[in-house]
Amino acid sequence: MKAHIYSSINAHPLLHELERTAREMQDTYSKVDVPFHGGSTHVGQLTLAGSCEGEETTATIAQHSEKILVAALGDASLDPLTAKRRLAAFLGPLLKRYNETEKQNLAPDDKAAMIFQDDIQKV
Repeated sequence: MKAHIYSSINAHPLLHELERTAREMQDTYSKVDVPFHGGSTHVGQLTLAGSCEGEETTATIAQHSEKILVAALGDASLDPLTAKRRLAAFLGPLLKRYNETEKQNLAPDDKAAMIFQDDIQKV
């Protein structure tokens, strides 16, 4: 299961802000890694690991375009409904913290939102 993370902020700076936010959340994300970052191309990837629903979970957030990040769980063996629930439970706190950070003082359009690919296809 994949989800799009989007905001009116360009995807590359958003990825960096999500990385910074995740590093502040050590109780939720035990590992925050940037295995791929193309500074000149402004393309990057963020890998997170931690416990979710009592199980070790990993997720990757990668830049898909100038405005869209794509998030996916590391465990492709989960059924779609479980994967959707786990991805929301794992990345939800990150997006909530990012959106609520006082120093961000984000306008509503600048807040990060996640929509699942199967929901996009229904529209």
